[in-house]
Amino acid sequence: MIRLIVSDVDGTLWIDDAIRENDVAALRQAHQQGIEIGLASGRMDPELQEVAKRLDIPCHRVSQNGSFVYDHNERLLASASFDLTLARQLLSFAANGSLPYTVSCTDNQIYIPPLKSTQALRDRMFMPVRECAEMERLFEQGTLPCKFGFFGDLDTLHKLRTHLLERFPNALHAVIADRDLSGCDSRPCVKRRRPTLADRASQHPKRRNGLHRRFV
Repeated sequence: MIRLIVSDVDGTLWIDDAIRENDVAALRQAHQQGIEIGLASGRMDPELQEVAKRLDIPCHRVSQNGSFVYDHNERLLASASFDLTLARQLLSFAANGSLPYTVSCTDNQIYIPPLKSTQALRDRMFMPVRECAEMERLFEQGTLPCKFGFFGDLDTLHKLRTHLLERFPNALHAVIADRDLSGCDSRPCVKRRRPTLADRASQHPKRRNGLHRRFV
């Protein structure tokens, strides 16, 4: 007996900038039959809340690649972030590099440094993105990062992932997570730990291929 269906978002539910009506209908039917629905993604929890609203279903949510876990009653079950020392080191690494980057924090906000062009980064999100010129001060005030995202071509990102794992051994998990359909090929996400929820289900397995496969 199926008791829980957990789905990824990008490339699984969210395809071509929309959720397909047959997927919405299938999940609603499952929910009406008593099956609980969960969303697991590298996106922020407010973004998963937006997906749940579009589904019109109360959903369990695993966000930021496992950094936050909420049940469908809005209870926080688990959370994780980088400590201040490592947060500073990763911020310095990102700020001194050449790639655009985002920082997802414990206040459920996405921050970016002031850039000449930020629209491409903003367009990827289901929530507002904030510019912040003093992220280290933000960290010192207790708002710690859970994930750093870097954007660039695939070859550069593979090299970056190797560099991160060599420079910060056993301190983080670095993966190639997404393909950027607007021109940046993929995003490696730097995070504290692996997801706490790995179960997934999809009625369309053919969609889960290539870089659309997530953290299982």
